[in-house]
Amino acid sequence: MITILFLSANPAATDPLELIKECNIINEKLRSATNKGDFKLEQRHDISIKWLIEELLNYNPQILHFSGHGSPNSSLIFKNENTGQIEELPPSALSNLFKILGHKIDLVFLNACYSEKQAKAISKHVNCVIGMSNAVSDKAAIEFASTFYSSLGFGKSVKEAFELAKVQLELLGIPESKTPDLKVKDGMDPSKIVIPRGDKPSGDDKINESPNICSLVDGLKQNHQKLLMQKMTIRELFETIADPIFHFLSDPINKKKIGEVKSNDLNLLLINLSGKVREYNNLTSIGNDDKARIVENQSLVVARDIIEKLDEICR
Repeated sequence: MITILFLSANPAATDPLELIKECNIINEKLRSATNKGDFKLEQRHDISIKWLIEELLNYNPQILHFSGHGSPNSSLIFKNENTGQIEELPPSALSNLFKILGHKIDLVFLNACYSEKQAKAISKHVNCVIGMSNAVSDKAAIEFASTFYSSLGFGKSVKEAFELAKVQLELLGIPESKTPDLKVKDGMDPSKIVIPRGDKPSGDDKINESPNICSLVDGLKQNHQKLLMQKMTIRELFETIADPIFHFLSDPINKKKIGEVKSNDLNLLLINLSGKVREYNNLTSIGNDDKARIVENQSLVVARDIIEKLDEICR
């Protein structure tokens, strides 16, 4: 099983990006591919530099994907966990990280503006690295990434997947096909690198791939009470439920079981809550506490709606 770790960051005072949408589309593309059983997508959003090493050690991915902003000086932009503001990670620091952990990673994908220099630095230690030579639009980033991973899922080499993703931009009339750049370690031929297929999951493993979201309901209700009593933040609540629900909804079998309408309703509620969390963090970071409290109350309503929707699904 190939683990793809999707990391994203969209700090306050930066343009909003559709990062969860990108992650969901990539997951859907992989699950529609011939080799869908060979890939597992894990996701962590609002990532800060502080937790980067721990996430890599925890998930031990073969593919690392970062989506977010990059600065013109080629630094990747992360989100400070305390302030919600920008924190920059320069190419030298990231290169040193992969000097230690790169032997376990087959591919790094930096879906961020001006990340080409980062990609070049990392490629000294990782076989294949994708970066962006210039600014890249949200639309181009999503289309390129989703086509790339879909192609990998159909057994294409890294080089073929990269070229097909560029062609996809051309087909859609998105004028950024020359922005993505593929860097490789010396001596490596990306046209001969096919991300290896893992063992097929057994029947029991298949059942356990997606969490039982019904088991989340009681804990979610308790956390909602903690939220009302201000013993938990809305961000902490979101982080508790986001991954299991998104993972559950990304499985077509689960969506079929609960029905398209209910799965869409639940997905929209979770996306709405994500937006409220981001808005709340932005407002608190600039000291607008009055507006932040209004958004926090709105978040409580959305969280309650998610609980009610899960209750409806699990009845």
